[in-house]
Order: sequence, then structure tokens, then C-alpha cells
Amino acid sequence: MKVSIIIPVYNTKEYLSDCLDSLLTQDGTINDDYEIICVDDGSTDQSLEVLNKYKEKGIIVISQKNEGVSSARNRGLLFAKGDFVWFVDSDDFVDEHALEIAYKELGEDKTTVLTFQYASVDVSSKPDNIQNIISKAAQLLPWRCIVSRYFLLENNIRFNTNMQYGEDTLWIFFLKFFHCNIKELNSVFYYYRMNPTSVMHQKNTKLKHFDSMYEMLKVYVSLYSEYKNNSSFDVKNLRCRIYWSIQNVLFDAIYCKSEKERKLILDELKAEELYPYPLQWNRISLKYGMKNFLVNMFSLLFPCKYYYQFICKIFRFFG
Repeated sequence: MKVSIIIPVYNTKEYLSDCLDSLLTQDGTINDDYEIICVDDGSTDQSLEVLNKYKEKGIIVISQKNEGVSSARNRGLLFAKGDFVWFVDSDDFVDEHALEIAYKELGEDKTTVLTFQYASVDVSSKPDNIQNIISKAAQLLPWRCIVSRYFLLENNIRFNTNMQYGEDTLWIFFLKFFHCNIKELNSVFYYYRMNPTSVMHQKNTKLKHFDSMYEMLKVYVSLYSEYKNNSSFDVKNLRCRIYWSIQNVLFDAIYCKSEKERKLILDELKAEELYPYPLQWNRISLKYGMKNFLVNMFSLLFPCKYYYQFICKIFRFFG
């Protein structure tokens, strides 16, 4: 059994060595028991130089022009030869016994996805001196699971390169939609650095987020059209995701689209028989925090056109 560790790299020279060293100290022999595939996504700092220094230690380095993390991950998957793949971010690091435990668990049954816990740590933390563990979290993310490569290939599961936000959510959805066999571990394998300079923390992204949510909606609608009459798939959940995506699209449109553009969006949704949609009472919950609760409260009546237009004016007025 072999694991392919795929690392998309973009301008992370400060943390890259920590990431690679934490993987090179794993039990097993690199390129026999596991392989490390780094895809430099057009870095403008010295990340590629750092990667080239590690070539002699057995890592595989691939370079491409800047196309985004999804493209880099997909490119790495093309070169992967392992039975399983693990997507690791280049500014994070992993536990020294991660692969040892993973091999034992993966060898016991027909698991297609092995999930584990991760801890959010301060940006200054090092693999040999972990400080300020901010939280342990259970949200399923690509780097929080080791996945059968054959399962990904068989079901044509890739990261959507048209999305800059939400691509991880969509990828995880596909794993579950196509009936992956998940085994969960309570062990913390992964340390996620809370990096304030990462793309996830940048501002002025409302339009990109809108485009990503619209792309996600189109994917869900296309999938629903293909599988709506197939009782083997959870189309009820898929339908709810369509409504949730519409709500996100309409909410983002408040900030990044003009009144005329918002009207065109509503007209397009109506033409596709996606608007109005049922009220999403099930999303009114404090489970995901006060911010999400308030957003969902404001968004609840978005299916009412006049309410939506009123909310748009209120939000735009207060900036």
C-alpha cells in the first residue's frame, strides 16, 4: 500500500520546510511506502527554490503557471501512483506518526476515505514545538482525509477550477454523494496554521465569492438533473444544497451586483424554475455560530421577491 501526498505550493517559503520535514520524518521509505508530490503554482517568492533543494530527498516537484489551488491539486493527482492520496497544504504540518497509524487503519478493511482530527495552531508554531492550539475542529476538509485514488478516478472527482471559494465543500460533497466508505479516527494528524495572509483571510473577494457560489449552484443543478430519478443517490440532500446555493448567490449579489444585475439574476433563476424556492427553516440554528444564524435569518424570506428587494436596499444603504 502506498500513499501519494499532494502539496499545492504558492508563496509559502516561510513554512514550506516545516511542512516537508514533517512528512519526510514519517515511518516508511519515501517513494516505496509513500511519495510527496509538490506542485508549485507559479510562486513569486523563493518557494520553488526551496522545493528544488528537497528534490535530492526524494520529493517530486512539478511547476506550472499560476492557475489556483484546485488546478495544482488536480495536476498532482495526474502524477500520483499511490493507492491513496492525501492533499496537504504547504503552510501546515502533520504529526510524525500520521502515516504509521493511517496504514494500520487502511489495511483492515475496504475503507475509501480515512478521516482524522486536526488542530488549528498559531502561525508561529513549529512541528517540534507546537504552541497555542487554538481549537480542535471536526469539519471535513480535503486535508483532513486520506482518500482512495481509485475511488476519485472511478467517479471522476476533481477540484472545480472555476471556483476560488467553496471548492473544498464541493469536493467533499462528491465523496459522500458517490457513497464513499468513511472510517473516522479521533487522532489529531494535522496541524492547520491560522495564517492571516492566506487567501482565505483576504478582503475584497465578494465578486469572486459570488462567481464561485453561482458555479456551485450550476454543478448541483446539473447533478440533480442527472440523478433525480435514481433512488441510489441522496437527491433530497442535493435539492437542499441547490436551495442553499441560491440563497448564497442572492446574498452575495446584494454587495457586488447592481439593482439591474440582481433583477437579471432573479429572471435567470425563474427561467430555470429555481425561484422562488421553499423556505429553508432547517438552516435557522445557532449550531454554526451567531454570524451564520443572523445571515440565515435575514435570508429566510429571500424567496419573496419584494422582501429581497427591500433587504437589498437596506444593506446597500448601510454599506
